Amino acid sequence: MKQVIIYVNAQQHLPEQEGGESYWTATAIMMPIGEFVYGNIVSAIINTYYSADQMQAIINNYLIGEKQEAFDAMQQCRKDAKAIAHEIIDSLA
Repeated sequence: MKQVIIYVNAQQHLPEQEGGESYWTATAIMMPIGEFVYGNIVSAIINTYYSADQMQAIINNYLIGEKQEAFDAMQQCRKDAKAIAHEIIDSLA
């Protein structure tokens, strides 16, 4: 089995002055060997943005009618992570 690394949140940084070089940054997720399946990919991507404690706090605040924006942002992150995971799995088929 091979080690798999997923790069997310890639951003190109353009030079402020003409003649400077642009560069890219990204978050690297090292998937454990043997755990490269859809659910684990989704979880790994989401966990780069939200810890379990942060997610629980957002959910609890949402349940009491607070922090709707934070809840919506977390849900969008989950949708994006699922779409990325589908793209990865589909590209390997």
